[in-house]
Amino acid sequence: MQLAGQFGDILEWFKSETQSVRVDNKFDFIGDLNRKERLQAHWSYLTNQLNQLGGLDRAAFSFMPVDLKLELKDKPTNAPVVERLNATNLTAKLEKLLTNVNYSTFVGLDDKKYSFTKEERELIVKRGRKCFEELEKEVIRRICEDLIKTSRDLDIEAKRL
Repeated sequence: MQLAGQFGDILEWFKSETQSVRVDNKFDFIGDLNRKERLQAHWSYLTNQLNQLGGLDRAAFSFMPVDLKLELKDKPTNAPVVERLNATNLTAKLEKLLTNVNYSTFVGLDDKKYSFTKEERELIVKRGRKCFEELEKEVIRRICEDLIKTSRDLDIEAKRL
């Protein structure tokens, strides 16, 4: 699932063994002799990126389909704000699409124009709602799995050495 996978990708940056070419290229060499400085540079780069995105809560958790008490900082100016995943909103968008001229009529295999009946639109919306509700649950499940299994030790390592 792409949404949960992107969350896992964000968590990867919090691991001390994750490297950034952009940060590492600022050093003459990569080794144990400059490990502390590199980890500190990685941590600094990560926190600056998160601040530009409006903080960790906005960057990593604001899209989640649960009502979290987040400390949202200013909206980012250099990146789009991701909307919260919400089955009700997705269902409303689906209903709107089904009434849009571009989607309400279509050409069948026999090259004739067709349009959805009221009953077909209702069935599509009903199945879409169920799909979106299941999507919410699955996203939450996978994010929780990622939070459990991913080490987030970059800040500890950067400050410890």
